Amino acid sequence: MQTNAPLAVTFDASDYSQQQVIRRNGKLTRFDPSKIQVAVTKAFLAVEGGHASDSHRVRDIAEQLTAEVIDALFRRLTGGGMIHIEDIQDQVELALMRNGHHKIARAYVLYREAHHQQRILPTKVSRRAFILRWPMAQNSCYGELH
Repeated sequence: MQTNAPLAVTFDASDYSQQQVIRRNGKLTRFDPSKIQVAVTKAFLAVEGGHASDSHRVRDIAEQLTAEVIDALFRRLTGGGMIHIEDIQDQVELALMRNGHHKIARAYVLYREAHHQQRILPTKVSRRAFILRWPMAQNSCYGELH
């Protein structure tokens, strides 16, 4: 289902110009809060279906959770700093759970674990086989969530 609804509202990037994200490969990138909001929105879509992308409720929740994650991440960092991608994702999980979105949090955890397993597989052939099997596993675990 396609929609013209935006997945993220615009956060003022200048507010976070001094913050950097340490990616899994060690590279540093500029912190972009809209990526958090997009990830939260996609987690809701994975559980609630594509129709949720048009929902003001989902957009409002994603915006609120993003603000909570940002606050938790930068409460201790003053004047810039670096934060690891895993710490950001951990805060997203916590925010989802604290706000009672347990089905969404579970799907988010399963998604992270699936991608972790994909990253550690030794060969491209193994990765391809994993990717081909993932939709079945994904659908079965999401089915349990409803």
